[in-house]
Amino acid sequence: MLTNPIAALVVQEAVLFGHDKHYVLHAWVIMPTHVHLLLTPISTPLSQIMQRIKGYSSKEIQKRLGTPSRLWQPEYFDRWIRGGDHFERVLAYIEWNPVKAKLCLDPRHWTY
Repeated sequence: MLTNPIAALVVQEAVLFGHDKHYVLHAWVIMPTHVHLLLTPISTPLSQIMQRIKGYSSKEIQKRLGTPSRLWQPEYFDRWIRGGDHFERVLAYIEWNPVKAKLCLDPRHWTY
């Protein structure tokens, strides 16, 4: 579903909407089958952040594309960042994920 540019843009809108309101967004990438986010919650628990992103994007994609299919799995995978080195490794992993997946040659060329 996220291979559709409209769907990817909706997810992008949902992710960017909460930045500086509910969380600080450090890095993100929308892949064809999944999304990576590196964020620090500000005033909202991670579970609510994910619920808002997934809920809004699902409803909006269904509205714009007319597709009733389920977009997200009920759960999500999270990880605590253990320090500066770990943060930098995760940041690089997210940034270079489209290159590793052979979707582009340079992360600056990946739209989402």
